[in-house]
Amino acid sequence: MKEYILYMCPDCDVFLYDENGKCYGGEETVTIENQEINVYISGVDSWLSEYMWQVCVPCESGKLSREELNKTFDWKSFHQTGIELAKEVKKRLPPYVTLIYKSPFEDISELIKPDFIIDENSKLE
Repeated sequence: MKEYILYMCPDCDVFLYDENGKCYGGEETVTIENQEINVYISGVDSWLSEYMWQVCVPCESGKLSREELNKTFDWKSFHQTGIELAKEVKKRLPPYVTLIYKSPFEDISELIKPDFIIDENSKLE
């Protein structure tokens, strides 16, 4: 069986994308090997909304620069919530799917290391 990689990273209304760049956001399912898998987790919408309204909108509108935003936004709490949500998503995926949690472009905190693989023990160090 082929191994698959899904990435979980907030970007407005998108939170999952695959190796080919296909995005899954408002959709509640992903299809892998012709199997439709429900990946919707309660809390994802509010997590994405927090990101959109507190990060994307201020940066895009020019109200705050990325540097200014990073001085005040609580990335640690944001990522702790994101990792917990990712662990719930991972439970729904087949074992041959690797889920990698990624930090959004706007985050320069370096709390999330590249290739942060999600499993039941994942947490911020």
